[in-house]
Amino acid sequence: MADFIDGCVTAPKIQRIKICELADLPLLACREFHFSDSNGQETKGFVINAGQQLVAFKNACPHWGIELNWQPDRFLNFNKSHVICAVHGALFQIDDGLCIDGPCVFRKLQTYPVAVEKGVLYVLIKEPGNQNLQAAQRNIGDVI
Repeated sequence: MADFIDGCVTAPKIQRIKICELADLPLLACREFHFSDSNGQETKGFVINAGQQLVAFKNACPHWGIELNWQPDRFLNFNKSHVICAVHGALFQIDDGLCIDGPCVFRKLQTYPVAVEKGVLYVLIKEPGNQNLQAAQRNIGDVI
């Protein structure tokens, strides 16, 4: 989706957050990251090397909105089969962030897309759309 600014349509803004060299993130290891959105709001997340895929999630339990980890880069349970909330023990599937046990069953962790370029791992954060664009789209839709 594009942004509508001063009568012009522009490409969406994507933040590319460099996480690490892919070789520095072993199988089932996690790496924290943080970024500031367009409003200056600090947000934290983490990436997991799940073997066949790399996954990135917002570091916020869907139950209370609190951070999941109890130590830096520690997001998985003891046998590294699930993401775990350190506060109340909710378990989330690594591949899609779906809660399978705990007070937030069937809710999901927010995901972020990832990219690997020249051996470097990035998380891609899309900035929120411009409200004027959404209003313009409603108006265009009314006309069509």
